[in-house]
Amino acid sequence: MNATGILLINKSSKDVEFHVVPQGTGSIQRHTLKPDAQTRLPTDAAVASHDVHVTVHGVASATLTSRNLNTIFTVSDESFWASESSPAQRRHMSSDARVELAQKIQMLRSARDIAGLTSRAAEAIRDWHSTDAADPYPLDAMCTELATFDLGDWRAQETLVQQCALAALSRSERLSVLEEVAFVLRLTEPSDGGQGLLALPQRTGFWLRAWSRLRGAMDAAFDPADRPLLKVAPPAQTGLPPGVAPEAIDDPGLRAEYEQAIENNRHAGACYRAQFQLRQAEARMQVIWQRYLLRAYARPRFHVDALDELLAAHLPHDEDVARHAEILATIRSIVAKSNSEVQQLPAFDVGFLPRDNFPGRSLVHFGIGEEIDVFLKAAEDLDGKSFGGVAWRVQAGDATILSSDGNGHAVLKMGATPGPVCLSAKIPSGLFQGTEVGSLELLGVAPTSATMSRSGASGISHTTGTWSVGFLGQINLSPNNVSYAGVLFREGAAIATATNWLYGYNNLPHAIGQTHTITGAVVDCVDNVSSGTKYAPYGIGDFNWPIPWQASLDNGTTWTSFMTANHHATSTGEGAASLEKAGAGPFQKNAADATSST
Repeated sequence: MNATGILLINKSSKDVEFHVVPQGTGSIQRHTLKPDAQTRLPTDAAVASHDVHVTVHGVASATLTSRNLNTIFTVSDESFWASESSPAQRRHMSSDARVELAQKIQMLRSARDIAGLTSRAAEAIRDWHSTDAADPYPLDAMCTELATFDLGDWRAQETLVQQCALAALSRSERLSVLEEVAFVLRLTEPSDGGQGLLALPQRTGFWLRAWSRLRGAMDAAFDPADRPLLKVAPPAQTGLPPGVAPEAIDDPGLRAEYEQAIENNRHAGACYRAQFQLRQAEARMQVIWQRYLLRAYARPRFHVDALDELLAAHLPHDEDVARHAEILATIRSIVAKSNSEVQQLPAFDVGFLPRDNFPGRSLVHFGIGEEIDVFLKAAEDLDGKSFGGVAWRVQAGDATILSSDGNGHAVLKMGATPGPVCLSAKIPSGLFQGTEVGSLELLGVAPTSATMSRSGASGISHTTGTWSVGFLGQINLSPNNVSYAGVLFREGAAIATATNWLYGYNNLPHAIGQTHTITGAVVDCVDNVSSGTKYAPYGIGDFNWPIPWQASLDNGTTWTSFMTANHHATSTGEGAASLEKAGAGPFQKNAADATSST
């Protein structure tokens, strides 16, 4: 299975020659490029990396190495460098178009129309291959539906999932890291033990390359405890509270300064969110791909030494080497004792483990969007060719299966609709085809409310000689004994109501806020809550922002308001300021109090 990747670009004023050496082959591919010319090389999924150097008038550069399909090698008159490009511009489907497509696929699934789903999958694959700007969502939606529900033809469903995933991965230079990981998790050994659409080294190559790209995108210095601000304060000269919409600031210079601060905070929040999600993907992939290796290679018919070579080539990191030495030892142990076929079914124990497994959490209730490992403990050492494997499917309720190794382990993601989710594990092929060997019922819950508390040991801010008060807040979702790690959070738009001395804040617009992740039931941000600043003469007044708190389960495509967080401030005739928000406070400062900070 070939894929398109590795872009060579000549930005110099001379003809240059790129020398490309696919690792493990020893062969040299020479590509001569004219000034301002470029070419894209095909690469094989089973090849771990490609060494590249450039020669100008017989003088060779230092060697650079690519371990993913998104690497661009560029030569100019001054230098030669490599970089990973962002996915190409895509025609992102609107939220309405996604909902419409999902409904069509769900209708075909409900009708158990395998032929209709096959036709729809072929259409999505053609669009992906023929249109450079195509969105991979249709392929992902097909994979999700077909891997989640039992339509009565396990092999046909399994084949369609593999076809859609391979189509996406054949143009993985157009996928983000997270998208590539999601599709790679669909590449599993067929449940009947056959080869399927890919030879084993090619399938493993896709897995290892995605893992290498994922690890390369992770920032080792990322600190999940260093949470970004929910919103920033406008320039002090405006006297306005944080979160105000920029258009409420009349002065163009101050407005531009505030807009830049918002953009800087947006960028910081986006970086935090990206690193958070990469670590979620790493945790998901690490367990699953190790189980995949055990299932795929711990059989006498496969050569463990070939896996050893692939691991060494793709994953040179010290921590990977140590872990994979342990994997190889385990595989060799299983191979040594796996010399007979299964004659009867063992007893199966059903197990499950939430990925965000914090102390005191419920093991009965699970948050919307939460990911849960489900598994059958006795299935791990059984040979799929004779035994037929085990596949989990959702029988009832709102949930999807993100990945399954076909041998009793799957990752389940709770859907947006609260309520019971019923799972069934059956043998899809072989001697015991159709036998149910396990079942499980989980209960999904959505956040029904949230409260704010003052963040850590932070103080109460105030500027002496003014009406002002502020604090840093932490947002806590309820119920708080489940995880909402699969949910994104933001504040929505609002219009303030203000009276008397604070009437100048009446109709003050609150802007739509920055998007943030959630750990457990705590939103990964610090809210900068402030009354704003006003000067004497003081008077009695009241100010309220009814700010919607919103959640998204589809990575920010659609948002649902689940409660209103009232940002409420008051003033007295002596300049005393009081401020509360969503259960935090009221916090008070008198105008004459000393200046203090959070």
